[in-house]
Amino acid sequence: MKAKLIKKTKLTKDMFLLSFKADTKFKYKAGQHIVVSFAHEGKETLRPYSFYSEPSTSPNFELLIKKYSPGIGSVYMTSLKVGDEINIVKIKGNLYLRNKRKKNIFLSTGTGVVPMVSMIRTLPNKKSELYFGCRYKEDIISFVKIKQKVSKINIVLSKPKKNWTGIKGYVQDNLIKVDKNADYYICGVPKMVMETEKKLLSKGVPLKNITIEGWEKFDKEVDLIHKFGRLNKVTNFFVNKLFKHA
Repeated sequence: MKAKLIKKTKLTKDMFLLSFKADTKFKYKAGQHIVVSFAHEGKETLRPYSFYSEPSTSPNFELLIKKYSPGIGSVYMTSLKVGDEINIVKIKGNLYLRNKRKKNIFLSTGTGVVPMVSMIRTLPNKKSELYFGCRYKEDIISFVKIKQKVSKINIVLSKPKKNWTGIKGYVQDNLIKVDKNADYYICGVPKMVMETEKKLLSKGVPLKNITIEGWEKFDKEVDLIHKFGRLNKVTNFFVNKLFKHA
């Protein structure tokens, strides 16, 4: 499936909102991702990018991508110009909304918030809550599109300036009150994902109520994969293997 870039918006110094229109209408679950195929140094390269949009907008969709330098995938995607096309080889992902009518707690850091926004956009009520962690105030993105869909948005800064009056530290360290009956969705750097899952389990949340993508458990090297492609041949080989399409 091909998709054409129809709009490109720079949100922060390194975050870009990319709006596409696919050549055919398609289905996906809020929270899932596409796998994009492109050539790098003469070889097929694969990278996953989560939907920022909700499924009802298909064949139009949005991706929110952070540019890493050096970075194979993020540099390719953020260098696209309006009118350029991408090649989508698969739509997949375990991180999708199970029950939109329950209370859902979305826990994320960095670009891990992207699939959370996709899921939140489909919610019919304001029972749910979002945690978004990043380093600096300058990294905070706008949540205007979803603020009417959740009861609360918690922004957590790990390296705030002295005048920051909001929550400080890490998302997993700020889970004081835990609702054992809620469903939890976690996405971010692997260390945060695994520590958050462990903390929720220790507080009595059933494993069936916790959803993660799943690949975070594979290897410590996945920390690099989360950045969608540092310029490292070993990492590039590993991420290609992980997201290889049939």
